[in-house]
Amino acid sequence: MKAVICSVIHKLGTFSRQSATSRTIFTAGLNGVRPEHEGYATDNGGKIYLSDVMQNIKENTEISRDHLTPEIALHLITPNCKLWTALDGDIIFPDPFWAFYWPGGQVLTSFVELNIRLNAELNRVHLHIDQRNLLGTVAEKWDVILLGDMFYDEVFTKVVADWLEILQRDFKKLILIGDPGRAAFVRHPISTKLKRVAKCELHPQCKMENNGLTYGYVWQYSS
Repeated sequence: MKAVICSVIHKLGTFSRQSATSRTIFTAGLNGVRPEHEGYATDNGGKIYLSDVMQNIKENTEISRDHLTPEIALHLITPNCKLWTALDGDIIFPDPFWAFYWPGGQVLTSFVELNIRLNAELNRVHLHIDQRNLLGTVAEKWDVILLGDMFYDEVFTKVVADWLEILQRDFKKLILIGDPGRAAFVRHPISTKLKRVAKCELHPQCKMENNGLTYGYVWQYSS
């Protein structure tokens, strides 16, 4: 079985600083990078060094298990981190949405763990990370599509919903969606084609980070 997990990945953004060796660490976002020696060449001719990316993430996040899947440790921005209260000028990662474990992703991961029991080693599952925009892709090679927190505004919700309609109608894919009930999601006509398969109260930390949200849901899409 082949599954694709869709989530929103934001660029680290454009910034530069000097390390102890006085080399430029970042000159562009991560999107579209290609391997080149010890670093990654960027579209504008700069270079990203993954060792420095990882070090910056470690220094500015906290390893947390305060979420619905505590068996998975994640580097996250929490109230204990400087970035939690940092002003715009002090944030080295512009729009670090990747450093939060959003509620839809939490409940979807929990559902998959409880019901599918995927384990990359024991089940010899091959993991492939693709940085391309897969929306609109003809997904003949995928059996399952998992989407977490993809319906955060009306414009993007329409784009994703139109793609899912094609995947279900033409290819009969199993599509599972994790979402806490955002307005753009529940008000869209896609809601009439969903069957709720799981409901879970969010972790207190997640409730605090997402004011007003208390539950996460997993929906199965069917046309």
